[in-house]
Amino acid sequence: MDTKLLLHSENLARTILLEFDNSLGFKIRGRKYANFQVLRDTQFTCPAVLLEVGFLSNRVFLGMTWLSFKLW
Repeated sequence: MDTKLLLHSENLARTILLEFDNSLGFKIRGRKYANFQVLRDTQFTCPAVLLEVGFLSNRVFLGMTWLSFKLW
């Protein structure tokens, strides 16, 4: 992977995580690296970040109707 794009991806991920923490108050579970195709196929063209913003099995999360308005 291009080192410059990796740094841009890491900076983008850090910025997004900080914004999620400040705006929505979610517990931040950190950054992780994975070999997903959606990330791998962009490695030479642009910075890439994949977000997991909740679990459909979490009843508390599903009850947050205000969340859908903030995310969209």
